[in-house]
Amino acid sequence: MRFYNFLSGLLLIVLSFVVYAEQSINLELQALKQQSLLLDRDLLILDDKIKKPFSIYLSQNTDAKFVLEVMTIKLDGKPLISHNYTDLERKALKNGGAQLIYKGVLSDGAHKIIAYYRSNKDYQGGHEIEFKKDSDSQAIEISLKRGESKESRLQPKLSIQIIEKNNPLNEPVSYRHLKYLKDAQPNIDILSQVMKAQKLKTLGTYSIDTQLIKGQLYLDKGLHIEAGEVFKKIINNKDASKKLQNEARFYLGKSYYHSEKYKESLALLKEVNEPVSKNVRAELQHLHSLILMSQGKYKEAASYLRNNWWTAPGNWDLYKRLNLGVALIHSGEEDSGFGLIKKIGQKKIDQKKIDQKKAENTEARSLVDKANQSLGYLLLNQNKPEQARSYLETVSLNGAYSNLALLGAGWASARLKQYNQAVVPWMELQKNDIRDIPVQESMLTVPYAFEQMGLLKKSVRYYQKSVKVYEKELLDLSSSIKSINQGFLKIDLLKLNVLSEAAWIKSVNDASASKSLRYIKQLIEDAVFFNLLLNFREATLLKKNADHKVAKISDIQTHLLKQAGLHNQKESEKHRDQIKFIKILAADLLKRSNMMQLNTQKNIELITEQMKVRALNLLDLRKDKLDVYLVQSRLALAQSYDRLNP
Repeated sequence: MRFYNFLSGLLLIVLSFVVYAEQSINLELQALKQQSLLLDRDLLILDDKIKKPFSIYLSQNTDAKFVLEVMTIKLDGKPLISHNYTDLERKALKNGGAQLIYKGVLSDGAHKIIAYYRSNKDYQGGHEIEFKKDSDSQAIEISLKRGESKESRLQPKLSIQIIEKNNPLNEPVSYRHLKYLKDAQPNIDILSQVMKAQKLKTLGTYSIDTQLIKGQLYLDKGLHIEAGEVFKKIINNKDASKKLQNEARFYLGKSYYHSEKYKESLALLKEVNEPVSKNVRAELQHLHSLILMSQGKYKEAASYLRNNWWTAPGNWDLYKRLNLGVALIHSGEEDSGFGLIKKIGQKKIDQKKIDQKKAENTEARSLVDKANQSLGYLLLNQNKPEQARSYLETVSLNGAYSNLALLGAGWASARLKQYNQAVVPWMELQKNDIRDIPVQESMLTVPYAFEQMGLLKKSVRYYQKSVKVYEKELLDLSSSIKSINQGFLKIDLLKLNVLSEAAWIKSVNDASASKSLRYIKQLIEDAVFFNLLLNFREATLLKKNADHKVAKISDIQTHLLKQAGLHNQKESEKHRDQIKFIKILAADLLKRSNMMQLNTQKNIELITEQMKVRALNLLDLRKDKLDVYLVQSRLALAQSYDRLNP
């Protein structure tokens, strides 16, 4: 009696190529996020009230071929700043954004500013002005404008002007600055700055446009309720342009989708017409087809995608083809569906393009790998092992799907009775992390292949190896479970670096060196644990943010006390009232920040407890599976001994 049922569900391929994996953020965490944003906004306003800053913005309206390399600014004959531009910053300027190139404190009175630039063709230009700084906040805008003649198109004219407040003829610089930040620094959170601009009413006629940005940022933070309210206001605003209203409908539909309100989401998506941006149009079609397929309406999804076929930007075209392939297979048009997925699997990724657009092409490579792996398992499930192997062997060995692909490639050869070929990918698989299930299964498939080839002594050696590996892994797993029960999970989680995306990913990868988080890479494959981990990061960031606010406000209060001590009786009544008002604001912010510290700490405690429960449940399941593997390997070893010694 044999035990080889290794795939146990792996051959039942799940055709869910693209899933919107949005973390289920609890209501308390959402409320804390909103409170933190309001605190950030009010602290920004308070900071400006105290410092009355001097700001310098840079804008650009130049020829498309002009490439800005460096902008240098001198103030009162001394170097102030010299900035070298990145591709993202240049793109943001060309899209109409305004860069806040400098913000600081400047004494009242007369000053002189000089600005000059250099382009990639060594073209240069400059200008200077004298101005008087008053006792209030003040801003200057440096503009690069296209030359009138053909000869001067690559050498734009530089001008400097004082920004007049509340000038309806000018597009508000605060709005253009928000546009710049959104394009130039996509990973930086600018929501509090958007809220500040709205509260101070510095956006003029662009307040509606800013609402769309605000809604998108809410959506990115998982604040779906707040995002929905913003989008509804835009849709119902008669002064909003058709494009704004259409894009608001799309984003509201997207918000409903993430809240699992699929009926409401689909109804809104159907109302979206032109004009919309290309990216919105592409994501809309992707979302529309996903909702239809989630409802089992595969024929309708296939018809929708075919009737709205176009070449979408970036990787949206790959997503669209994958979705159509899935819809066609489930609609009975298997040949057409397989054909589409096959073309995706054959897509070549240009290494030069990967270097130029790393994130986008890494995603494309992953999609290609997933298509090849999925198609391979589909064919294997249909008992077409030779065809299956040809696709599984093309999956990248350093990608996310390599282990499953290696396991499947071995089984394709085994189905063909080519055990000498089956053992090759399985042996390669054994070099990988034993914590991964396909690697654990390979500890049994390798000796099985040798046994089928009649190499009984070799088979025995590898069964002996599998017994030792499983026993050691069970000890490590038990040690990890014990560590979690002893409370080390929370301690190790708090060691994770939450501050930046790159640091966060690295610290999560490195965390597997600790006992309690030894299986973190495997645990995050579970959607519930993954969402809890994201929530933990959010809550920890909020706590650190609250700590920073408390420290900053305390410094402000100390500064105000010193300032008040320097004032004499001759100070104007107005000035004393201003300081008193700022003190009241600071005290209120400190009180709110202290409350935020307490609430975020409670939230972290709650999340870590939920993570502990979930981790223990998942690790218990892994332990049960390992126990079965160990029993199977011991049984197989005993049977192999019997065959060697009949």
